[in-house]
Amino acid sequence: IQSTNSGSLGTNYDLLLNPNGGNVGIGTTGPGAKLDVKGTTNATQFILRANATQSNSNPLLTMLDSAGGELLRIHSDNSYNLFFGTYAGNDNNITGVGTQGLYNNFFGGQTGWHNTTGQANTAFGSAALRANTTGDSNSVFGRSTAISLNGGSSNTIFGAGGGGTLITGSSNILIGANADVPASNTSNFLNIGNTIYGNLSSGNVGIGTASPYGKLQIK
Repeated sequence: IQSTNSGSLGTNYDLLLNPNGGNVGIGTTGPGAKLDVKGTTNATQFILRANATQSNSNPLLTMLDSAGGELLRIHSDNSYNLFFGTYAGNDNNITGVGTQGLYNNFFGGQTGWHNTTGQANTAFGSAALRANTTGDSNSVFGRSTAISLNGGSSNTIFGAGGGGTLITGSSNILIGANADVPASNTSNFLNIGNTIYGNLSSGNVGIGTASPYGKLQIK
């Protein structure tokens, strides 16, 4: 269906359905919303097909508030990736080299924003894993978790603000709000609630000390 001017059929115009009010139904004679689609068989009911040049910065689906302000983006650049939130996965780049840019799932505004070729990353929470570009296999959960991490891999971080210092370190386990590492390049470090610490390389565990000298040191 295309709206045109009878005097100039080559000119296209917007098509209006019920511009003065009312609902539109597809498959139903009693639509309950502005657009109500009712399936009639066990099949996919809605298909949104991307343009050949579709980019992550122009998501497949954007939700706006009544004033036109952005509320939410939903996008994917591959069946293995899912980006849910404004700027989530915005810079992701599937290079075609191995699995670069694949297996990434980002949920929350600005989550995984600058990831480029990093792969197998999972981030939940606003601005979580925001700065990472190439780091792989990181799993972070919580607002602003691992917000500065960039290049580090195989980190597991649970708790809002966790890993705030971490940038290039890898294979750390941090649990609890603001649980952090001693330095930006720290690796193989355990921090549970800023109370229990461990060296994942030596197997040493400390309670009240971040640098245990034995298998168990209590300070």
